[in-house]
Amino acid sequence: MENQNQSNNEKTIEIKPIKEQKKIHGELFVAVATFLLFLEAFLFIFVTIRPYNFSALFIDFFYLIIFTLVLWSYVIVIRTPAGSIPLYWGFYIGDNDEKRKRYCLICNAFKPERSKHCSICNTCVLNMDHHCPWVNNCIGFFNRKYFMQFIFYLELLFIYDFIFTLIYLVPEFKIVIKDRHKINLVGFILVCLNYIPIFIITILFGKFVLYHIKLVLTNSSTIESLDQENKDKYKRFCLSPKENFEQVFGKNKLFWFLPVINEQAKPVGDGLLWKVNNDVINLNEMNPQNNN
Repeated sequence: MENQNQSNNEKTIEIKPIKEQKKIHGELFVAVATFLLFLEAFLFIFVTIRPYNFSALFIDFFYLIIFTLVLWSYVIVIRTPAGSIPLYWGFYIGDNDEKRKRYCLICNAFKPERSKHCSICNTCVLNMDHHCPWVNNCIGFFNRKYFMQFIFYLELLFIYDFIFTLIYLVPEFKIVIKDRHKINLVGFILVCLNYIPIFIITILFGKFVLYHIKLVLTNSSTIESLDQENKDKYKRFCLSPKENFEQVFGKNKLFWFLPVINEQAKPVGDGLLWKVNNDVINLNEMNPQNNN
C-alpha cells in the first residue's frame, strides 16, 4: 500500500530540470549599434547633405535633435532595470491556486502574473516583453516606455534620413547622366550605397515598431502574443486603448515623448497586480471552448 501511494505521488509531482543560464555578449551588440549610429550620422551630415548652406544647416539641425533623442533614450533603456520581484512578495493564505503554481525554482520566488524568468539575465522580470541584446537588457515593466521611445525615434531618424537622401540623390543623379565630372563621384557612390540599406531598414524596422505599438495599445507583450495556447487568458488585461497606453507610458503627457526617469514618468501600477477587463472574463466564461 505504501509503495502504491509513493508511486502515485511521484506521478503527480513533476520537477523540471533547471536550465543553464544563457550567455549573450550584449556589450558587443551595444558597441556595434553605437558605432553604426554615429557612422550613419557622419555620412548624413558630412557626405549626403551638400553643399553647405542655410538649408543644409537647417536640415542637419533637426537631424541632430532626433539623433540626440535616439541616443538619450538608448542610454536610458540600457541603464534602467526592467523590474524584478520584490523580496517579500509571495503566496499567502487565500490567494488563488494560479499564483501557487507559478513558482520559479531558480529565483526561489512566486512569480506575479505576466512575469517571466529570463534565462540570460538569470532573474524573473515583471511583465517581461523580451530580452534585447541590442540594449543588453530585458524589456519589462519599468523600462518598456524607454524602449518604445528608442525604437520610435530611431525609426523617425531612418525616415528623415531616407527622405532627405532621396531629395539629394534625384538632382545629383540627373547631373551624373549629363556630366559626371561636375560632381564628387566618390561621394555620390557612397550616398547611393548607403541609401539601399537605409531604404530596406526603414521599411523592415517600421514594421517592427508598428508591431510593438500594437502590443502597447492592446496591453500585450511579445512573449504573450507568441503564446497561442494562452492567448485568451491574456486578453483579459486589455482595457481601453488609452488605459493600455498609460499603463506603459504613464499618465503625465509631458513625459510620453521624453526619456526622463522620475515618479511622474513611471508606468501605471506596480507590475505585480493587474487591472482586468471584466467583459472579456465574462465572455470567456460564456464560451468555455475558447479556453481549450
